[in-house]
Amino acid sequence: MKKPPLTLLLLLGASIFASAVWAFNTTGARWVGVSTTFHVDIPGVAPSGQTWSAAFEDALTQWSEKTAFDFLVDRTAVDPCRGYSRSTGSNMRDFPAGIGDGQNSAGFRNDVCGNDFGSNVLAITLTMSDLGSLGFTQMSQSDIIFNGNLEWDIYKSATKTAKDFGRVALHEIGHSLGLDHQLGVPAIMAPTLGNITTLQDDDIAGANAIYKIKDKCLTTQINVNARINDALKTGDCRIMDLFGGSDDTSFVDVYKFKLDKMTFLNMEMKSSELDAVLIIAKTDLSGITIFDDFGTSCDPKVATSLPAGEYLLLANSFVDPKKCGSNTGTYSITITDTRFPLLGLVKNASGNAMVAAALFSGAATAGNGTTIKTSFTANEAFNITAQIAPDPLHVGLTGSVYVLVTLGNGKQFVKDRAGKFELFNGALSTLAPYKTGPLAALEKIQIADNLTGINSGLVGQSVSVHVGYAIESKPLDIYYGSEPIKFSIDAN
Repeated sequence: MKKPPLTLLLLLGASIFASAVWAFNTTGARWVGVSTTFHVDIPGVAPSGQTWSAAFEDALTQWSEKTAFDFLVDRTAVDPCRGYSRSTGSNMRDFPAGIGDGQNSAGFRNDVCGNDFGSNVLAITLTMSDLGSLGFTQMSQSDIIFNGNLEWDIYKSATKTAKDFGRVALHEIGHSLGLDHQLGVPAIMAPTLGNITTLQDDDIAGANAIYKIKDKCLTTQINVNARINDALKTGDCRIMDLFGGSDDTSFVDVYKFKLDKMTFLNMEMKSSELDAVLIIAKTDLSGITIFDDFGTSCDPKVATSLPAGEYLLLANSFVDPKKCGSNTGTYSITITDTRFPLLGLVKNASGNAMVAAALFSGAATAGNGTTIKTSFTANEAFNITAQIAPDPLHVGLTGSVYVLVTLGNGKQFVKDRAGKFELFNGALSTLAPYKTGPLAALEKIQIADNLTGINSGLVGQSVSVHVGYAIESKPLDIYYGSEPIKFSIDAN
């Protein structure tokens, strides 16, 4: 990605369709996703008998059915000049002043929101956009104003004195997509009105070049509660491959995940080699949120709630890193659905097997389970909760989950299947499991529930809790988080 500018650049563009038509040029602006909504309520009926609103909807439908972009229709009236006003410039053909109302609409007007149309101008498209961070200008509003001073009709024949509303609407909607005038091949996007009444191959190719997500960007399905270890490298997909119209050459890895309900997520991207950037978007590339540095580090960190749906997670860096590392290199991403911190890197108790791609998280919390703490008074209720996301290769295999508690006085205990804490002698072969059976994709462990230092005999003690698991075929290869859950119970 590119470093965003310090100021927001607001652009006001207009396209003029005079009496004359197009080879697939783009304006450099585009909608972030692949859909937008137009308010369509244009009063009146054409001499041919069709309403202006129906003809405009037909034009929107052509673009929706033949390209990767989807126009949605809201049949409520919105003045296309709402939020605009006459410009104060000396030239009354200047673009109108104002920033619009944030909604897309169309209609007939005798002027361009207070300014003159000028001679031979059939319609004008006003587009509001801002300079985005992904190498393209992001549209936020588009309004189409048809010249009400002219004679109009709706027809498919050769051009007449009355201007054909349908083909002009098609052309202006093309500008709303980010297409510019095109010369040299047949197209509705030609700069002058002709006898073309439908979208041509070049028009369709132009829209798809902007909005069709490129197949060359491999998308990897991931689960929540997982760790990704990968690298950005030469030959990877680039941001400009995902977003048509972008000139951002930075590399990107694309992941997809699904949420079945509103879910709180903790995500973190770490790298000692990259100036890392983490991007969350919907699968149509809308709703983009970009996360850069967290605290004093160059590693982005995210804590957010997302509604049910499918999402893309993009691992990215800057074209020209300013603070940290390079634009290529290795990285790791963790994604969990818990507010509890991760319990460090994954270790193997036997030391003979590779570290599993597992996640361990947990914490000691105050009695209601929402406040993470590292110190409790003797009479204060506390919970100890953890969860394990086993290596995906181990999910479904028979295995055991373990809980090991170490006190400040050196004594160790394991929590067994009966829920009792048994003294542990230090030999892995005698380690009693908390649970045995098929390993779930997410193992939730309630280690202590509403205890106090007084009733647990832990007053004055420091406590460290490790959780781990092993599969039945390799019982001594116990995977666990390198950092325990740590807290203490005050003596007073």
